[in-house]
Amino acid sequence: LGSGLLPPGTQLQDIIPPGVTMEELGTEAERNKNRMKLNELYGQHHRLQEEHAQFKETAMSLIENLSAQCQQLARDVAALRGEQRTLNIDELRASVQNNVGNLSARNTEITKELNSFKGLLGNVNSQSDQMKGQLVEMKQEVVTMKRELQGVRDKRASNEEVDRLRQGAQSKDQISRIEAKSDLANFELRTLVRQLWDRGVLAPPRPEPLQEQEDEEERPPVGTLEMGQDIFTARLLLRLGMLKARTQALAEFSPEEDAWSRSEQHLLDDETVAGLAVPELDEGSSAQLRVVAYSSGLCAATLTLQLVVLLIILENARSMAGDCLKEPLGHRQWWNLHVSKALAIVVAGGLMGKDLMDAANYWMVSELLMPYRCKEVVVTTLFRVVMSLVIIAATMFILINLTNPVDVWLNMTALGFIASLGSDALDLSKRGLFGHAVAKTATKLNFELTFMSQYPSWFASVHRLTTAATLIVVVSFAVVTFSSQDLMCSAA
Repeated sequence: LGSGLLPPGTQLQDIIPPGVTMEELGTEAERNKNRMKLNELYGQHHRLQEEHAQFKETAMSLIENLSAQCQQLARDVAALRGEQRTLNIDELRASVQNNVGNLSARNTEITKELNSFKGLLGNVNSQSDQMKGQLVEMKQEVVTMKRELQGVRDKRASNEEVDRLRQGAQSKDQISRIEAKSDLANFELRTLVRQLWDRGVLAPPRPEPLQEQEDEEERPPVGTLEMGQDIFTARLLLRLGMLKARTQALAEFSPEEDAWSRSEQHLLDDETVAGLAVPELDEGSSAQLRVVAYSSGLCAATLTLQLVVLLIILENARSMAGDCLKEPLGHRQWWNLHVSKALAIVVAGGLMGKDLMDAANYWMVSELLMPYRCKEVVVTTLFRVVMSLVIIAATMFILINLTNPVDVWLNMTALGFIASLGSDALDLSKRGLFGHAVAKTATKLNFELTFMSQYPSWFASVHRLTTAATLIVVVSFAVVTFSSQDLMCSAA
């Protein structure tokens, strides 16, 4: 440090090797540490040389690959340039224009063929409607012929049975003669009971086939009918399916066995309807009892819940009004509010018409298929009709005092939720919430039925009344809500 060979300001710590203390300078310990440091530096240098060699090899391979790719690209570019020299742009343009013209001509021909096909499709549809009417008539004739043939078979079997019993009554054996007379008296009793059933003395008379003089335009064939998918319709289809299963089971017995069973075969005329699903439930089983109990409970719970919610809404309809306006609305805000009210009434009226038609179809299916007028169907139909009318009336009374378009649509949606509770209850059944048997039965119900019979005489009047009532209610309520005065705050 005192020789002046080192730069000015150099300290002793700057020239001491790393890891060596002042006491170890010039000793063997310093030399050992220096040797270890040199060995460590040599090892690092050797590793760097190996990594440099590997990097050099990798770089050379990449350079070779890039060179090969560049040569291939050069060859491809040369080939493309050669093709470009030989390609005639004018010929290509003419070919494309020619193809476009051909496609336009072909498109015109396809349009003409499509128009002619639409005309043919209209003719096919009209012929299909005619064939449906003829099919209904043929079906009625077949049903009539089956009944007549069954009557001839019954009469022939009855005559043979009477002849056999009369021969037995003339037997020399006293016991055989008494048995034959007893069987003959029993057979005559069954024949008398059957005749009383057929004449409507013990039961309503059999429905007569439709007369030819009925007006086909007023009473067209029902055809395919899509029923509303709710818990009430599901219960009706369940009952009809169980009646169909019972009818099919009774039809397997011989008509001579029991006159009472013979009469029960007409509980459900399944020959006039297609698509009615029979539930896969054994008669009297625990699964059948559980399904019937759950369906009854769900219908009763749904009706009760709808009634309670409606009563609460009607009682608090006035308190659901929006905030009063401190100043009149602007031109645009006024139109937004009143158009929203009118459109909400139109939507609610459309939903009311749908619910009323679902109720009418629900009643019609019961009248066409069930052998008697079901009190449950009557009560359910009346409640659904009243509920639809009350909902549209509550919608008008609530919307008329609202001052915000958002509140208009939210309240309309909330009221529509009440009418959809029946569908929601059916969805819960299908999801398996009430057990496997209920879910399986509800899932396999078919809500699309095809009838061979004609509409009842009252259905056309009900349809016209429903349409007229829907239009009148929608138009009148929409006009009232649109022209209503906004709720203004009274001056303090």
